[in-house]
Amino acid sequence: MFSFLSLAAILITIIVFCLVFLFGNSYPQKTKHVLIGIIAILLIIFLWIVLEIFINPLKYV
Repeated sequence: MFSFLSLAAILITIIVFCLVFLFGNSYPQKTKHVLIGIIAILLIIFLWIVLEIFINPLKYV
């Protein structure tokens, strides 16, 4: 359970940093698309982990 929570915290931190860099600096269009893709992939992984924990909580306790 703790490993999933720490992984979720790390993913949230990476997403926040990507968003800060995305909106804080003026990047070329291609770099913005790459950052948006990374954020989308991390969000999908994070949501999948959260769903796994909520669907089968006894497995991770």
